[in-house]
Amino acid sequence: MRDYVRTMCDEVWPACARVGEAVEKWPQGAGWERTGFWLAHGRTLQETLDQDPVKLGRYDRAMGAMSNDRSFSVEHVVEGYDWAALGQATVVDMGGGVGTVSKELAKAFPLLDFIVQDRQEVIEHASLDATLKERVRYMEHDIFREQPIKDAAVYFIRRVLMEKNNEQCVDFLKALIPALKLGAVVLIQDPMVPNPGTCPSWQERRFRESDVAAYSLINHCPREEEEWRDIVLRAGEGFEYKGVSMAENSNTAFVEAVWRGERGSQV
Repeated sequence: MRDYVRTMCDEVWPACARVGEAVEKWPQGAGWERTGFWLAHGRTLQETLDQDPVKLGRYDRAMGAMSNDRSFSVEHVVEGYDWAALGQATVVDMGGGVGTVSKELAKAFPLLDFIVQDRQEVIEHASLDATLKERVRYMEHDIFREQPIKDAAVYFIRRVLMEKNNEQCVDFLKALIPALKLGAVVLIQDPMVPNPGTCPSWQERRFRESDVAAYSLINHCPREEEEWRDIVLRAGEGFEYKGVSMAENSNTAFVEAVWRGERGSQV
């Protein structure tokens, strides 16, 4: 917790103080170099950590403290969606890192198989229990390139699109279309800004604070429901937007879309 407070004081809060300036300077900007952090520190967060081992160690320990926060827990993924209703099916976990989420889902739902996709330098650090090797496998993949795994039941992406602008989110969905079978689900789990008064005030305050922190780092913020609807519908008329549901006691929401069009069709 000491490392978390120090990281916030030294790195994040000075960036938060420059958010307004960054938004005015780059009104359509999203990315690491058009941010309050850049204005405050003259470099991105990643560059700051790469160039200072002390700050990197402190940041890693701070993120470890955050991982103990139940609002970030994988249990919200396991319990927040009706995975059992899929029966025997394949789930593609895009940007899934070393497979932390897929491994927990595989333990809870023995009929599901998982393909975890990420950069090679990430997945090469993955490890699996012997009991999961037949049901969880790894693949190098760029989410903006055409999806190579066809006919999966669910294409799942967690806490990745939060760092992308709306145009990139549309491009991500379009890259999935050639792989989608009728009824395939695209499930996005991301932080979300709820409509005012729709959750307890303490929770809404936390969402708004996260909103400012996100702006300070990437000049973007957790999206509201209308933004998600617009992104899904812009990606292709074959997508049916099913809506957004907040995961109980979590800082994230599930955005669900179902493919109703023909394979490979943008119409």
